Amino acid sequence: MAALLLELPPPPFLNCNHHHFLSSSKTSLRPPPTFTPIATSCFLSTVTSSSISKEEKEKEPHSTAVASNNAPDEGSQQGRRKVVQIAWEKLVRWSRSWRSKNNKTDLLERTNKFSSSFLEGIAEYVDPGLPFISLSKGLELNTLRMMSQIIPQALGNPYQPFVLLSGPSFALELMNKLPTAMVVASKDKKLAHATQQLLASSHLRISTSRDVTGVEIAGALKNVLAIAAGIVEGMNLGNNSMAALVAQGCSEIRWLATKMGAKPSTITGLSGTGDIMLTCFVNLSRNRTVGVRLGSGEKLDDILSSMNQVAEGVSTAGAVIALAQKYNVKMPVLTAVARIIDNELTPKKAVLELMSLPQVEEV
Repeated sequence: MAALLLELPPPPFLNCNHHHFLSSSKTSLRPPPTFTPIATSCFLSTVTSSSISKEEKEKEPHSTAVASNNAPDEGSQQGRRKVVQIAWEKLVRWSRSWRSKNNKTDLLERTNKFSSSFLEGIAEYVDPGLPFISLSKGLELNTLRMMSQIIPQALGNPYQPFVLLSGPSFALELMNKLPTAMVVASKDKKLAHATQQLLASSHLRISTSRDVTGVEIAGALKNVLAIAAGIVEGMNLGNNSMAALVAQGCSEIRWLATKMGAKPSTITGLSGTGDIMLTCFVNLSRNRTVGVRLGSGEKLDDILSSMNQVAEGVSTAGAVIALAQKYNVKMPVLTAVARIIDNELTPKKAVLELMSLPQVEEV
């Protein structure tokens, strides 16, 4: 959705004169003239794949944070550190390769200007009371941060008002005014309600939620699951396989999200299961399309070079292994997607591995 919106003029509900302000260079920035009482700023972005410098790699802040998890003994702690170190190095490699692969389309370059480095550059000009509405579904690869963390940290204001808009929605259908339901999430209940009133219309229903983490992590990982669903379709494995895979993927997302502090009900709701169903089962899904082509035998490089939009799940998959290690969650389906994308595993071998897992009690 966000990738399409980048091509469009500012939506009419942004009733403030700040579009030029956000797209100007740092030297020409000026505080925006006026804002409405509920001034909103749309942070239009797909997955933020920020540049990772050599110095940042050497510091490896995430690796340090992950390794600090409690472990029963020194040996197991060292083992986990080694695994996380490998995952971290993979993230660095993926982030670099992703940028090089997508230079020809310039899509990531256009979205990168809305990354944390961009926000840091305009922080002194942003009203501390200005609410940000994030349409992004993804994670910052080198830090695993979500937009609710990136925006206030980059602006240097932990209290910057933040609202997340998510849910099952293809931009094309929204533009055609087909009935759609979405979710706005904010820790500020009044702000969520104000945003609900701002965006709701005769063809768009808006629900509110205070579970920002749940809505964000579901919106990010459902793209990875959609690639898995596409692979099943591309390999012609049938409807039984599709149902089993998506159900397992939903459970994995729920296990991780709850470990991160989300509510299980969020994952089974509109912004979780609802968004997963749309992305996994409908041909308009970019991520599902990537999976279908992978399952049909195409190479990832060829698939990406032929696309004029970003399939966020490809880069987000790089974060799955690190998240699974950090929160000690078993995620066989989603990590299999990560390994396929990294050429460690073929789709056929992934199916054999998943079907060979121990028989367990459903949880």
